[in-house]
Amino acid sequence: MKDFLSRLFSPGLEIRAPGKLGIKEWLTFAAIMLLAIAARFLKLDEIPPGLWYDEALYALDGYKVSQGHWAIFFDEHGHPREPLFPWSLGLAFWLAEPTVLVARCVSAVWGTLAVALFFPVARRFFPEKWALAATAAFAVFRWHVHFSRTIFRAGLASPLMLLAVWLFLRWRERKRSVDAALCGAAIGACLYTYISLRIVPALVTLWIVWLAWRGSLSLRREWKQIALLYGTALLVFLPMGIDYLRHPEHLTGRTGEISMFEKTVTRQAPEGEQEVRVPKTAGEAAAGLAENAWLVAKTWFIRGDHVAKHNIPYRPVFDPVTGLLFFFGLCICFWALIRTWSFAGLMLLTWFGGFAAASVFSFGAPNILRMQGASPAVILLMMLGLYRLVHAWPAGCADFARRAVAPLVLVFFGALQMWDYFGTFPNDVRVRREFTADVFYEPARAVDAIAPEVDKVYVPEEMAQNLQFRFATIRRDNILSYSPGDVLQLPQGESAAWLLTLRSMQLAAEAGNPQEEQLRAVPGVRAMEFITMPIDEKGRLIGFQPWAELWVAR
Repeated sequence: MKDFLSRLFSPGLEIRAPGKLGIKEWLTFAAIMLLAIAARFLKLDEIPPGLWYDEALYALDGYKVSQGHWAIFFDEHGHPREPLFPWSLGLAFWLAEPTVLVARCVSAVWGTLAVALFFPVARRFFPEKWALAATAAFAVFRWHVHFSRTIFRAGLASPLMLLAVWLFLRWRERKRSVDAALCGAAIGACLYTYISLRIVPALVTLWIVWLAWRGSLSLRREWKQIALLYGTALLVFLPMGIDYLRHPEHLTGRTGEISMFEKTVTRQAPEGEQEVRVPKTAGEAAAGLAENAWLVAKTWFIRGDHVAKHNIPYRPVFDPVTGLLFFFGLCICFWALIRTWSFAGLMLLTWFGGFAAASVFSFGAPNILRMQGASPAVILLMMLGLYRLVHAWPAGCADFARRAVAPLVLVFFGALQMWDYFGTFPNDVRVRREFTADVFYEPARAVDAIAPEVDKVYVPEEMAQNLQFRFATIRRDNILSYSPGDVLQLPQGESAAWLLTLRSMQLAAEAGNPQEEQLRAVPGVRAMEFITMPIDEKGRLIGFQPWAELWVAR
């Protein structure tokens, strides 16, 4: 046992130069990419079910871009948003159509790109076969698969972070100016994606300082390339930086909203009670950060993110088996860092820890959306634990058993991850509710389908104002809204459709205006579709209730 533990936690851990790939490795990589594509595009119009408010917000940003309304920053509806993701959506909408499926395809393309970029990074940490195995694990990783299928800018965190890491490691291998410049450009591009990637310049600076301290990088001989790296990063970032100078709220707005160092209190003002943000006391902040750190620590294999838009509520990132391997990977990196000042250990720990801090220092922990940039590092840590476990296998055990461990673990991991995502996740009532699948999205799909067949479609005003509904029907210019006091009747000489919801009928009844009765009296009217809403009790489906009706008269 002592020999086993010494081999498992051997302090030797270094970045390696990648070897040359043969045809077998390239074919295996191609097969993994096909698996990644399938995991990100399969049933993309059904999973996730519905459309989340933030997804609609980004999609509407992308639609404005496709119409020629470019912006360096987006802040409509009070949510500050970096521009790279809306720009990519705008390009897709310009080339194709502004639909939910097209928008999700954009996310899936970014997610597939992340898998492709993961392989050259993994090759710096593992031999070729193990790098391929790690890439396969990342291809089916539920955490990354999900954010490759949602219309959210955090999905760009993994591909941009992987690009920056890959180009940084390639620069250190080749020590060429062009690689330094490309690395700097990737660092600058990271700042156009998501708020947590603002940590990337700090991480790269830490890595450079560490390498210089350890003598692997010479500041005296390589200062020009270092200056080129930072200069290119600054040049790429310059337009965004100018915007931050002109609009400081774009830089600080979202951080202020989610900060653990402030709290919201209600205060009396001349115009009435108002909610304001005030600093927390040092004790309050420390207690909050300690609680968040514990919640983030548990999310890997004890108790995960509770938000159904991010995850199967409370499901840990890993199962107990791979969670233990992930823990081994962390311990191996810590031990290598303490014993040999390993740069590989430092890189993995700071990569993982830097993004984990994004949830520790913001409310709502654990929040795996804000930690999305850590997902590649998390798989690298898990695979490091598995790699060391296999190579620490006692010599007296059968060799075929040692060779079978890794394939069995990876098949188990992949099957469980895919079942959780494609089987459990979309059928969870809490997930459907969070993505407003039945309240807004299904009525929007019904209206979008009927709109080309009639002259006008009338929908409740609260539905017409909803962002999810607006984007899902954005291609149709014949959708009109009605209020609870309006009389529903067929316009003379036209065909029409009406969407009624349980809420709209209740509001109309309270206004003394029985709109459903008016509609039933329209000559030739007939019901086209009835939409129900699931009822749950603590996430368990207990029945359905009527929610919306679509009526048509031609």
